[in-house]
Amino acid sequence: MGLWADAHTSFNLLTVQAAVGSGSLLVIMEQQCAYLAQVIAKCQRDHYASFAVKESAVVDFLRYTDDYHKRTVYTTNCKSWYKLGKEGDAVIRSIWPGSGLHSFVTLKHPRWEDFNWERRKELHHGMSWLGDGDVVKSLPRDFTHEEMRSIHRVSRPRSLSKSRADLEQTILWTD
Repeated sequence: MGLWADAHTSFNLLTVQAAVGSGSLLVIMEQQCAYLAQVIAKCQRDHYASFAVKESAVVDFLRYTDDYHKRTVYTTNCKSWYKLGKEGDAVIRSIWPGSGLHSFVTLKHPRWEDFNWERRKELHHGMSWLGDGDVVKSLPRDFTHEEMRSIHRVSRPRSLSKSRADLEQTILWTD
């Protein structure tokens, strides 16, 4: 939940509950980026126009956070930046409720059920993400760019004057 600003679709790294209390900050930043990439990929793949964190997920997360911090040293009677300069039993909204490794593992698999998803307007039903029943091939039949062929490790067709069916048979994967 710490990746979203006020439950809106704004991507933020190292904001509220961002694991700055323990563990490697760079590893957490990398995992947050990977998490965001998964969210963006889901929007593209499943044709969502927008999404937002559910209010109930935010409330549950904050309740979990408060319960976690009550049993840690972070709530002892001292002033600190993570308590906004307050002493004693202050609400902590700056440190992840767990270790850095816990944050890493948690961010590895997004909980899609914690989001409200809005499908693109031009899609007429919930199964539109299935497409038209066809699968686009990895490479177009008339694919000829040498540099891209080398990246994808595809051998060049013997002759470009052959029919498309013949070309398909000459394009071989070299794995």
